[in-house]
Amino acid sequence: AIRWLDLCRRTHVTCNRVHSSVNRPPTRLIDIGPEGTLLLRLVYPQEPVEYLTLSHCWGKSHIICLLKANHEQLLRSIKQEHLPQLFKDAVSVTQRLGYRYLWIDSLCIIQDSPEDWESEASRMGSVYENSVCTIAAVSAPDSNSSLFTRYYPLYTNNYIMRDVTRGVRKIVTNLLERPEPLYKRAWALQERLVSPRLIEYGKNGISWHCREEIFLEPGIPVTHLSPLAESWNNLLCTHIGEDQTEGVRANIDPLINGQRGWMKLVGEYSEMKLTFESDRVHALKGVISVLQARRGLSFLAGVCQNFLPYSLLW
Repeated sequence: AIRWLDLCRRTHVTCNRVHSSVNRPPTRLIDIGPEGTLLLRLVYPQEPVEYLTLSHCWGKSHIICLLKANHEQLLRSIKQEHLPQLFKDAVSVTQRLGYRYLWIDSLCIIQDSPEDWESEASRMGSVYENSVCTIAAVSAPDSNSSLFTRYYPLYTNNYIMRDVTRGVRKIVTNLLERPEPLYKRAWALQERLVSPRLIEYGKNGISWHCREEIFLEPGIPVTHLSPLAESWNNLLCTHIGEDQTEGVRANIDPLINGQRGWMKLVGEYSEMKLTFESDRVHALKGVISVLQARRGLSFLAGVCQNFLPYSLLW
């Protein structure tokens, strides 16, 4: 992971372009202390700092959260023994990668303040987009699970089946391709898309995703993007009112590519789970804010106005 991150920061123009315009840090961050120490506390950064973000499933387990009642206490210190296992692991990874600050939603948004929650939810896109890297706990079903999971060789090894029925082959294929817990969660979609870099921790070990390369294991990078990543790239190549020459496919108008990308993204999002269905409109605000800021797209009630009437054609 250290090698992947170093390579990306040194050589990837696209991945580093985001940070050239960073001028406002997140409202709150977790300070894990200088190198060689582990003194956790909540801080309000007054100037831009480099930080990592965590993408995870909350699950149904009770975990420590930032509340009005404990706000002052967490500013003084966050006791490590009060953290769930996943948060402890994320702190360890952050420190081992050489960084001091970490953003975790449950500890950086006041959970019992509707005003703070509304304000921070609208900023979540910029929080993830401006982070150095996102730690994605793709296999952990809740925060009490570890970031580091049991290794399943079938997830990565080539497998050969002889003299079996097509039905058995289909079952094994479905087993290997079933979505990880994190990517069934609606909130995780924007975290996955807008982050410039992702280190995924799952049953196949660790993998790397940035805007220029994907490594599913140490060695040679994967040469193709996932359909969802390609849809997102198509959207980022859509700019209203400018010369439409940035299309992913030279023979297709970028606006048409953008329309298809948006519909693919909304289709995937609509199938993802939420603890509270009322969050459906909020959990995509980060994606929308990035597209508004970077590509001048306009949205109304979850519909991209620039893609009308295409967006209304079911």
